[in-house]
Amino acid sequence: MKNLSFLALVSTLMLFNQIPAAHAQVAQLVPMWTNPGGARGTIMIMGAQRMDKYRRLIPAAGASIRVMNRQTGAVVAGGILDRNGNWSCSVPAGAAYLVVASYDGGRSTGTCNVSISPRGATVTPRLRIM
Repeated sequence: MKNLSFLALVSTLMLFNQIPAAHAQVAQLVPMWTNPGGARGTIMIMGAQRMDKYRRLIPAAGASIRVMNRQTGAVVAGGILDRNGNWSCSVPAGAAYLVVASYDGGRSTGTCNVSISPRGATVTPRLRIM
């Protein structure tokens, strides 16, 4: 039961972008939701970018990520982008997902739609946080 409490706390903090950068790697390793059976797919974000104060695109390091099932609205995964703007997760196959990224406490956001085939696949969407 202690693990569930810790998981709930980390999940909540990750969704609201409140985990310090030093703990981002640890938080990234904590699964928010797992499916014990059935096909799985992978959502892999590579090189996500955001604009800096000079309006240049730079890696979106430290941005929080939520993956939501489009049909139910349930958050099925979440995490923090690494220093290069990369992150990945495993999700149940055969569904459509909305990937939401936020930076600066939610002042900057980016979204993309992802569909995983029933047999499972790896999907690499492009993500820009503006």
